[in-house]
Amino acid sequence: DLGGGSGVTAFGAGTYHIGAVAATAAVPRVFTLFDDLPPLPSTDIQNMLLRESLQETQTALPILHRPSLALHAPHLSLALEAVASRFSGMAEEGRRIFERARRMVVPIVSGCAPDDEPSAGGSRELQSLQALAYLIFYCLLDGSQVMLAVGQRWLAMSIACARQLRLNRAVEVSDPIIRQSRIRLW
Repeated sequence: DLGGGSGVTAFGAGTYHIGAVAATAAVPRVFTLFDDLPPLPSTDIQNMLLRESLQETQTALPILHRPSLALHAPHLSLALEAVASRFSGMAEEGRRIFERARRMVVPIVSGCAPDDEPSAGGSRELQSLQALAYLIFYCLLDGSQVMLAVGQRWLAMSIACARQLRLNRAVEVSDPIIRQSRIRLW
């Protein structure tokens, strides 16, 4: 401050009034995780894909506790919808849904790095691991070398996370839904 509280500041050769700078400055827009993606399909299409997924994938990959499905997080619903798009011929919609689910799930599961105190695994981690299992299924159904490699990498990551959550061990869990989900997922 050059004038003992005058609000005038020196920058290089010139002086600027702080109030004038503040009035013309704009706060940058905050970008979200999905700003660069096209919009999701309509709610009707998403609901149709979710219904189809529950019919088609529960036989091949029965890891969900169906009575509690309404309590699951959006990333799990998106993963189920992405898989259903493989069976329904809606490849473009499936890619858009898959990318959103991937951006939500992979950071959570990759955060299951081993530490000194493995957790019993709450519903957030289990839902993310379930969603990743469906995303791996999506990759395998794609059949391309790139997607197969991604699926293999995620499979290794999911096994490490499952072990971190002690899904491979008998752990005392009071919630019967979480207990059943742990058993199904392992």
